Amino acid sequence: MDQRIEREIIHSVDLCQSNGKLNPDSVGFSRRPVQNCRIPGHWPRKKRWNYWCIFDSKFLISLTVSDLDYAGVCFVYWLERSRDRFEEYTDIGLLGKGVQQGDLVESPAGFQSSAMELIFQQEPGAEDWQLQGQIKKKGKAVVSTDLRIHNPDSVDSLNVVVPWNLSEFQFTSKRIGLRASGTLECSAGTHTFDPETSVAVLDFGRGVWPYSSVWNWACGTMRKGNRNISWNLGAGWTDGTPSTENGILVDGVLHKIGEDVRFEFDSTNYRRPWRIYTENSQTVDLTLTTEYERVAKSNLLIVNSEVHQLIGKFSGTIRVAGETIRISQASGWAEDHKARW
Repeated sequence: MDQRIEREIIHSVDLCQSNGKLNPDSVGFSRRPVQNCRIPGHWPRKKRWNYWCIFDSKFLISLTVSDLDYAGVCFVYWLERSRDRFEEYTDIGLLGKGVQQGDLVESPAGFQSSAMELIFQQEPGAEDWQLQGQIKKKGKAVVSTDLRIHNPDSVDSLNVVVPWNLSEFQFTSKRIGLRASGTLECSAGTHTFDPETSVAVLDFGRGVWPYSSVWNWACGTMRKGNRNISWNLGAGWTDGTPSTENGILVDGVLHKIGEDVRFEFDSTNYRRPWRIYTENSQTVDLTLTTEYERVAKSNLLIVNSEVHQLIGKFSGTIRVAGETIRISQASGWAEDHKARW
C-alpha cells in the first residue's frame, strides 16, 4: 500500500461507542494520548497492555502488566548486555486476578501476587512516572526496581487506533526516547540508570483483537549532542487497514509515516542482521545488528504465542522534513511475534 492519509486527532475522544463497537471518530493518530479506552463488553476477547522497557549500553529491564480477560499475564526480564546474562519471570492471575489497569495512558497500573509486585504510576502533581517492581522467590527478593521515567508533556508521542472492523480494533500509545533514572537490583548486582545515557519506552495497548495475530515491531533511539532521534516501526499488524504504527520522533516532534515498512530477516536464524525499510520511499532504511535473542513461547492448546525479540544496534538513514539523518550504533530492538489468543 502507498502512503496512507491518516487523520490527526486533536481533541479527546472515546475509543468505543456505548455498545462496545469501535467509535469511527477515534480512528486516526494523535500526538498526545487523548483517547479514552473504556471497552464495554467483548469478554473474553479484550487485551490490555502496559509494557515498559528501560535500557542503556550495559543493562535492559522490562516490566509488563497485561490482562487478556481470561488471565492476567505479567512478566519482568532483564539483560546484562555485555555478558548476555538474562533472566525472565512470569506470573499469571486467573481471570486477571491481581491486575489493576485504567482506561487512560496516564492511569496507574499494577499487579500483585505472592511472587510479583509491579506498580506503575505518575508522581502526584508531576509528569514523571514511577516504576516499582519486586520479584520474590521463597520470600526473598531476587529482582527489585525503583525507576523514574522523565516524561515531559512537551514531547510528542505516537498514538494510533487500528481498525480491523467495528468489533476488532486496537489503540496503541508508544512513548519512545524518554529518559530514565533509578536502580535495578538483580543477581548481576545493582545497576543505576543515568538519564543522560538511558532510554525508556512505553507500549500501552487496549483493544479487541482477532484470534490470530502476526506482527513485527522495531524501536530505537539515538542521541547525538543535543539531538534525540527515536523511531517506532511496525508491519503485519496494520496490513489492510487505514492506519500504521510508524513514526519518527526528532527532538520531541513526531513525524508520522503513513507508509508500509518492510522487515527482512531470516526466520531460521534470527540472529542474522535485520533490514527494516519503507517500501515506496527512502524515509527509513535501517539495519539491526543483533546482540541477543529473547525467545518467549507459550502453548496452552487454543492459546499460544511465540516471540523472538532481537536486541542490538541500528545503523542506516532516516529522512524526514527534508533532512537526512545518519543512524549509527543506536540501541533498540526488533521482534517477530505470532499469537493465537
